[in-house]
Amino acid sequence: QQQQQQQLSLITTCRAMTQAMRLLAVSSALLCALLLFTATASATSDPVRNTYCLQKAVDVVLVLDASSAVDETQFESLKNFAANLIDYLYPGSTEYNSRVAMVYYSSGGRIAFDFDDHFVKSHIQASILQVPYRGTRATMAAGLETAGGLMASARGFRGQDAAVVLLTGSQAAADSESDLRRAAEQLRASHNATVFAVGVNHEAPSQLRAIASQPLDAHVENLASFDDLTSFAVVFSLGRDIVCDFADLRFADLAFIVDSSLSVGRSDYETVKKAVSDMVRYINVGPEETRIAFEVFSTDTLVVLDFDDSYDKERIGNVIRSAPFMGKSTATGHALDVYRRNLQRSSAGFRFEDSIVLLITDGQTLEEYEEFLPLVQKVKDTGTEIFVLGIGSELDPEELRLIASTPTERHVHNLSAYDDISRQTFLRETVKLMLNVAGRPNPFTTTESTTTERTTTTTRRATPSTTEALPTSTPTPTFTFSTTTERTTTTTTPVFETTTAATTRPTPTTTRATTTTTAGATT
Repeated sequence: QQQQQQQLSLITTCRAMTQAMRLLAVSSALLCALLLFTATASATSDPVRNTYCLQKAVDVVLVLDASSAVDETQFESLKNFAANLIDYLYPGSTEYNSRVAMVYYSSGGRIAFDFDDHFVKSHIQASILQVPYRGTRATMAAGLETAGGLMASARGFRGQDAAVVLLTGSQAAADSESDLRRAAEQLRASHNATVFAVGVNHEAPSQLRAIASQPLDAHVENLASFDDLTSFAVVFSLGRDIVCDFADLRFADLAFIVDSSLSVGRSDYETVKKAVSDMVRYINVGPEETRIAFEVFSTDTLVVLDFDDSYDKERIGNVIRSAPFMGKSTATGHALDVYRRNLQRSSAGFRFEDSIVLLITDGQTLEEYEEFLPLVQKVKDTGTEIFVLGIGSELDPEELRLIASTPTERHVHNLSAYDDISRQTFLRETVKLMLNVAGRPNPFTTTESTTTERTTTTTRRATPSTTEALPTSTPTPTFTFSTTTERTTTTTTPVFETTTAATTRPTPTTTRATTTTTAGATT
C-alpha cells in the first residue's frame, strides 16, 4: 500500500511537471511572438516615429523540393513547414488578402495548385500536405521556371506583389549556379517577384544565394537542422518578411482633399474614394497616432470627417466611400482655405503638431490666381506639408507645383488614368512617401484661431493687391503602370445639404456633413 501511495504521488508530481512544461512552452511561444512583433511593428522611443508593417496582398508561389536531395522524412518536414507558413500569409479571396499557389520539383517542375484554387487557409494547408514525394534528380531551376509559368491571370495571378519561396534540404541541386541565377532573374524581370530561399544545412549555400533577392541576409535562410523547421520564430519571421512592407513612419494629422467636380465624373469619383479608403488601411490610425480628416470639393466644399470623428479604419473607410458627388466647377483654393479654417482647429481634433494634406484633382481651378495663390500660401504658412496627386490629361502642371510643398519632385505626382490609383502598390508607396520620417516638415508655426464656432458659409475674398511670384518650372515625375484593374464599388449616399449663391459664378460654400444616430446605426 505504501508503495502504491508513492507511485501515485510520483504520477501526480509528473503530471504537474508536464503541465508546467506545457505552460512554459506556450509562454515561450507567446513571448517569442511578442518580441518579434515588437521588433517589427511597435513604436520606438521617438513619439512621432513608428516602424511597422504595411501588409501586402501578395501572390505567393511555394516551390517545394520533392527530389532525392531530401528523403521522405525530410520531405514531410518541408511540407509541414510550408503548411505552418500559411498561417502568416493571410490568404483569402478579397483584394486585401494574399493568394497561394504551389510547385514541387524533382527531375522537372509540377504544379500542385493555382492561385485561385483555394482561398481558405485549411484547404491550402491540406493540399500542401497531399503533395507526393518524387525522389528523382533535383533540378531546382525547373521548379523556378514552373513557378514563372504559374504567374498568369488564367491561374489567378493578380500581377501586383509577388513572392516565390523555395524550400529545399541539405543536398545541392544538379543545376549550375548560372542556370539558377538565370531562372530567378527571369522571375524578377517578368513578374517583379521577390525570391526567398530556405535550405537546411545546405551543402552549397551559394546556390541559395544565386536565386535569392537582395539583400541576401533578408532573403536567404539556411537552417542548422530539420528540427528548426518546427520553430515558431522561423515560420513567423519568414511570414512577416513575405507579407510586410516595413517602413519608418511618423504620426501626423492627415487630411485628404478630393476633387468632386463635374469633370471628374461619378464613376471616377467612386474610384478615388475607394482608393483613399484603401490607403487608410495602411495607416496606423489612433488618437495618439495618425488622425484622418476627409473633405470633398467642387464649387462648394464639404467637410466629411473631422480629425477626431473616428479612429476606426473600417468606419472611416465607410464614411469616405459614402461622401456624395458634388458635380459642379472647381474651386481648389477655397477647398484649401476651408481646410485651414475649419479643420485646423482643436474642436475638429487638430493637434497643431505635424499636418499633411493630400489633394487629389483632375483639372484646373476656376479661381483667379490673385485670389487662389494667397489661399494656398496661408495653408503653407501654417507648416502644413501639401502633396498633390493630379490625374488625367487636363491638368495644369504649373498650378499643381504652386499648390504643393517643396521640393516639388517629392510632392507633385501625376497619374495618366483613374484606374492607376486603385493599385495597392501605388497606395502603399504613397502612404510611405507622405508619412516617411525623413520627410517631416518644420514644426507647426501658427497658433489656433480663437473662433469657436465652425464657419458654415463663406464668400469670395477681395482680390489682394499683390500676387505671389511663380516658381521656376520643375519636371513632374509620373507614375506609369502597364496594367489596370477595374473595380466595382457599391456605396450608400447619405443626405447632405449644400447651398450655392445664385450668381453667374457660384460663391463657394462650406457644408458640414451631419451625423445622426438611429437604433444602433450611424448615418
